[in-house]
Amino acid sequence: MPFYDIKIQILENNGAALQLRGNMPEVTLRDFALSEAPDGTQIVRGALTLDSIKCIKEADYQRERGPVTSIDEWKSSYRKGLVPDIFLGARGKKLDVVDGLCVIKAKVYVVDGLQRMTALEELMLDAVQNGGECDFYLGCAIRLGTNEALERTMFDLYNFNRKQVNANVRLRNMAVKVPLLYRLVRLTQDPEFLLQGRVTWTQSAKPGDLIGSLALVKTLGMLHSIWPGMQERSYLPLLDSLSALGERIGEDVLFANLTTFFGLIEQVWGIGRFNKATSATPHLKLTFFKALAYMLSHHSNFWDGQRLVIDDDQAIRFADFPFSEPAIKEELKSDSPKGRDFLALKLTKHWDGRRKKDLLEKREPMPTIAA
Repeated sequence: MPFYDIKIQILENNGAALQLRGNMPEVTLRDFALSEAPDGTQIVRGALTLDSIKCIKEADYQRERGPVTSIDEWKSSYRKGLVPDIFLGARGKKLDVVDGLCVIKAKVYVVDGLQRMTALEELMLDAVQNGGECDFYLGCAIRLGTNEALERTMFDLYNFNRKQVNANVRLRNMAVKVPLLYRLVRLTQDPEFLLQGRVTWTQSAKPGDLIGSLALVKTLGMLHSIWPGMQERSYLPLLDSLSALGERIGEDVLFANLTTFFGLIEQVWGIGRFNKATSATPHLKLTFFKALAYMLSHHSNFWDGQRLVIDDDQAIRFADFPFSEPAIKEELKSDSPKGRDFLALKLTKHWDGRRKKDLLEKREPMPTIAA
């Protein structure tokens, strides 16, 4: 049986709303254990009974409840059994043991874990609406004898000193289950690849790194942006599209095109002799990578079927691109679609110049990745 019951309240203006109501006025733990910190503070650890969720209070130091996307991610984590314990503060030290449950005889406040609690509440409501039971687990640690000042300090420590894991690390960790990412990691370790050892797959860039792995994935997408789904700003749908394209035209072709792309940059402006992207090396900025990749993707002059092919005569026509123009310098500072489109247009006009032959020819957009 579930550890909760449900009260349905009819609201005059809002229709039927489900509200959770605990059976007990105190926070209650099962499978609990009591430990003592070196300073004598007592901490109770265990699994919250679902009745307890609505007994936990929120102080004004808490941030607001998260957006739907954040809560949905936590709900997904519950279903996979991957939710870490939350941290609570009890403004008192008394507790009882009743029928094998630990009952906290004090007001309990959430210090770290509000979004996880919110997600669990929604799952409980979902279960009731679907006629089922909620059997998800939420562990916690409760520090006894806290006060608002101490909880506020702990809240700051949990949140201000916690550095969010960046996309480079997430992509590296996803490589074990996304074949295309695994191939990309291996490519960046290949001595034949111009960016070998210079792509960031860690939280912080190493000396000599030129590009983050997320930026590399976005550049790969933009180089194939003639196909749908390659301009996604979020890396998860972009990876899905790139993986599908890899199945369609071959991952070998994708990575050969990426190698040719950076070969062009090395031939025209140079890569190997530079340690980082600066105002003196605007061709190493992500905005320029994306603009050049977009421009190449949308003109048939550079393609033999699905393979990027650029000869020396074509490469030399990029050589004196006017990076010093004020408008170009300004757009290179941003990473917006507007800046990319502006620079791509500038590259197109520069490549054509005043020539009357060998002008750029547009490629027809690919309607779908599906075979």
